[in-house]
Amino acid sequence: MLKYLSDKSTDVTALNCSVGLYGDTQSLTDEVNEFFQQVAADLSPLDTIMSLPQHEVLPDEFIIEEASVERKLSQINVFKSPGPDGLPNWILRDFCAQLAGPVCEIFNASVRQGIVPSRWKEATIIPVPKSYPPVSIQSDLRPILLTATLGKILESFIGTWILERVGDTLDRRQYGALKKRSTTVDMIHCWHSAVDTGHAVCSHRLYRLC
Repeated sequence: MLKYLSDKSTDVTALNCSVGLYGDTQSLTDEVNEFFQQVAADLSPLDTIMSLPQHEVLPDEFIIEEASVERKLSQINVFKSPGPDGLPNWILRDFCAQLAGPVCEIFNASVRQGIVPSRWKEATIIPVPKSYPPVSIQSDLRPILLTATLGKILESFIGTWILERVGDTLDRRQYGALKKRSTTVDMIHCWHSAVDTGHAVCSHRLYRLC
């Protein structure tokens, strides 16, 4: 389905959900867009006119260093697709030494002014099938978002700052987006603990033990 929508393939077997239910490709894409938009349908639009607090002088802990930006640029995976800005990842990586300075200035200005460039807030949504061929838009498609690489790098800095302040307050069973936390490791540890203490390894007992 993905290849068909992007004109990368003429294979129509993945379009079982479009030909029979929606009639044509345009109707299918409109339906996919509408379904994916529903996830944020209850959110009010941001007030772009609202005055945001600005800081002429940032605390040292919130100043992004040029060397840190260059290091992150040099580690970009060039085989990943760029976001809506269309800026190739190989340019950011191969010219990291020349781009680190200007990009660092933009990052610090964004943090200081509390404003993120609008292009970095956009995303290209790819409907990736969870099963093949997909039959239902509601249950068989997973939205994968492609966002701007520079936006993700800025996000990594800010995310680190946030985790440094709230990390100790997070539930120990919070695993998503956290380093050195694994559901697999915790599950195996729980099983071993149950066996070592003479308990049976079964779902209802593990629920009480873990």
